[in-house]
Amino acid sequence: MRSRSKVLPLLLLGLAGCATIDNGPMQRIHVLSDIEGAEVRAERCGKYSTKTATTPAVVWVSRRSTRCTLEIALPGYETEVVRLKRYATAGVGSYAGGLGELCGDELKNCNSLSDVIITSMIATLLFVPSIVVDAAFGSIFEQEPGAVEVTLAARPDESSQRGSEP
Repeated sequence: MRSRSKVLPLLLLGLAGCATIDNGPMQRIHVLSDIEGAEVRAERCGKYSTKTATTPAVVWVSRRSTRCTLEIALPGYETEVVRLKRYATAGVGSYAGGLGELCGDELKNCNSLSDVIITSMIATLLFVPSIVVDAAFGSIFEQEPGAVEVTLAARPDESSQRGSEP
């Protein structure tokens, strides 16, 4: 009986964090510019994010970041700034659907109140730790856009503008 009491917590920990296993806490963002060799700087994208890269590039950003921006710059061209936006992934709805899977659609397969209570307890034990782990690691989030493509505009020649002034 003792071995069973030790197995249940391990089983629950193993089931927790499904999105963390699938997605991980970091997300890959592809960055392209019409002129190769532009510098990409990631600002406020997480402690372990890519800080700088050169296009074409893959930049790693934290899924938890709420203020992540990518700056794409090349000397002689205007700097392009792209703000990433964080969204909950489509898989978050699967947590809510878990109860239905355990007891059937609209609880049709639960024959009594005790079935509903037991199913609810099982769902709570399985899904709440998973949601907590996934939210803590940020794995339930996704940064958009997943790929950035910019066209760099040439800066007006400042010396020619000065020469035209009286």
